[in-house]
Amino acid sequence: MKRGGGGMRISYRALGPQDLGALSDIVGHWEVVRQLGSFPWPADPVFNATRAQAYQGDGFVWAILRDGGMVGTVAVTGDELGYMLHPGQWRQGIGRRAVGAALAEAFGRLGRGRIVADVWADNAASLGVLAGFGFVRVRDEVVMSKARGVPTASCRLELTRTAWEAHGIP
Repeated sequence: MKRGGGGMRISYRALGPQDLGALSDIVGHWEVVRQLGSFPWPADPVFNATRAQAYQGDGFVWAILRDGGMVGTVAVTGDELGYMLHPGQWRQGIGRRAVGAALAEAFGRLGRGRIVADVWADNAASLGVLAGFGFVRVRDEVVMSKARGVPTASCRLELTRTAWEAHGIP
């Protein structure tokens, strides 16, 4: 699937073993991993290899490609959205595009009634991206961050199909 514009060629495909090097590069950055819920710090090559596999569950995990090279991932597994980008790609609209594509797939082809996202409370960028799509905060809690190694404030956000449709596809 391809989506582009603004001089960038952005496309998506299923994440797989061929993406291990790029995935390892992305999660080799503290500023990325500190915002993820499941990746350890320091980066663990064995753990990374378990993540660079074709997803076999309910939903999808896509590699985000910019001009053919992997720059991040976006996923909807069950009813949960997750994404990450290489820090060199931040603040360029790529994350917003990827989230939009994932939501369109989830509410469209997959027929989801709602999507949730868990975000660390100090991740202003992701909170802003999700608010732009109409996500609303439904719960705050403190949970253990695997990478940070300390209990961390977390927000659960939710977007229903009805709110998505009312918001309009960005």
